[in-house]
Amino acid sequence: LFRINRDTRFSKDKTPYKTHIDFLFWIGDGPPREQPACIVRLTNAEVLLGAGQMGLREPRLDRYRARLDSPDDGAALDAIVTALRTKGASLSDPDRTRPPRPYPVDHPYAELLRRDGFHLTTTHAHPPSIDNGRFPAWCATRLAPYRDLLDWLAAG
Repeated sequence: LFRINRDTRFSKDKTPYKTHIDFLFWIGDGPPREQPACIVRLTNAEVLLGAGQMGLREPRLDRYRARLDSPDDGAALDAIVTALRTKGASLSDPDRTRPPRPYPVDHPYAELLRRDGFHLTTTHAHPPSIDNGRFPAWCATRLAPYRDLLDWLAAG
């Protein structure tokens, strides 16, 4: 569970509180924001659900890039991301304008190499079950398609 207050010191938006609540469910023993994870965000009108891995740093970032450069692993992740996007998931914005060196701009997985981690998400209207015990099952059903992505990320 993330804090509801915001650090406004370096932000143009001085609103002291967030207008949403985030829950992160991660895989592994390391810091939560550096592990493969599912996210659930509740706003006043929507539920955002997704999965990914943000904030990759060496040596994990190096392993991620090496796996993308591998024909089999790169193709597997590309197929997973493409399938999720085809089903309506949105891919987070890239961190870079082009792939890092030594990867060429025309690398088959350049779009994913431009990221130091990423997440895919879908947004849903509040379900009728949002205020009862069926809400976790509703979320789990919609997070199930992200399983292959989480498995790929966790294997790295």
